[in-house]
Amino acid sequence: MTDNRNTLATSMPLKVATGGVLASLVVGGVAVAATQKNVVLDVNGERIELATLSQDVEGALNDAGVEVGENDLVAPAPSQQLASSSEITVRSAKPVALVIDGESQQASTTAETVDELLAQSPAVAAGARAEGDGSEPVRANMTVKVTSPKIVAIDEGGEVTYAAVAAETVADVLSQRGIELGEDDTVTPGLDERVSDAQRITIEKKTTDTETEEESYSVDAEYTDDESLAEGEEVVDDPGEDGVKEITREVSKVNGEVVDEKIVDEKVVQEARPAKIRRGVAAPQPAAPAPQGSNGGGQQQGPSKPAPAVAGGSVWDAIAQCESGGDWSINTGNGYSGGLQFAQGTWLGHGGGEFAPQAHLATREQQIAVAERVQASQGWGAWPACTAKLGLR
Repeated sequence: MTDNRNTLATSMPLKVATGGVLASLVVGGVAVAATQKNVVLDVNGERIELATLSQDVEGALNDAGVEVGENDLVAPAPSQQLASSSEITVRSAKPVALVIDGESQQASTTAETVDELLAQSPAVAAGARAEGDGSEPVRANMTVKVTSPKIVAIDEGGEVTYAAVAAETVADVLSQRGIELGEDDTVTPGLDERVSDAQRITIEKKTTDTETEEESYSVDAEYTDDESLAEGEEVVDDPGEDGVKEITREVSKVNGEVVDEKIVDEKVVQEARPAKIRRGVAAPQPAAPAPQGSNGGGQQQGPSKPAPAVAGGSVWDAIAQCESGGDWSINTGNGYSGGLQFAQGTWLGHGGGEFAPQAHLATREQQIAVAERVQASQGWGAWPACTAKLGLR
């Protein structure tokens, strides 16, 4: 319908019209009026009450002065027979511009609202969304922006979901899916980036929290020299006791995985007590000279005495790993040697000389044989720090 037709329709919110000439006949002296019909026209929402002699819908429209264009909606159809109390609906076609995903096209519609326009237009995909309010009335020459649905994959903290979303930007997708971002969360692509079909959106959920827990701690042993003990021998008078600290950490996580942490506060709940150990300082007795050979050819040492085999992974291997990094031939020159860090006096005082003059020159099995003698006489306290660490005492 043209603008003039619209003006005519809207100027008659409730109009009573009489169409045609009511003819009369005289039969036997009685005047009889030709049959008249009372109908109601709904023209673009405006109601017109009409008394007409027309036989069809088209005649009634003409009687009411309503012009109908070829794209207008008329129900019942203009050719339909008219009955009294009929209601005729007229919807004028309006030109509109549809901008679908950025591409503009012209259309003619009889829809009353934007939502009806989308539903009626074959160019608009199911599930598409219009910019603005879908209940807004359609006006002639209005422009309606339409966004078609796109399949997107949303990776939210490692959990992936797929959805069809009629959205222009990443921010629109998150809004429609009800996804709220934390202050430190990151999104790839960015929130303002346009969304395409088969788009993948990755959200990294970042959190920073404080966590407090109690942990044990130890302090260094206190040593005192004891001249009654041979050099290298040690006696544990007090094994000491671990203390307890309350430690607060700031823990940063990405998608639930810890990526960084730092201590922000700590306080002692229970003081640690140091172990008290006496350390021998008496010079060791010299080793007995080797026997003379029967041939009188001077002093020589016989072959090393073998020691019982010990399977790998034993407790002695664990202590050696702690004492020397598992190096059975180590000699650092600090007075201790071998995998179990024997003092020279301890080595010779417990029969190590029958295997080698110094511990680091003996085999692993020979060192373990001597260590078993030391443990039998002094207990695990002969290796105070490492046996405490290993939970042997």
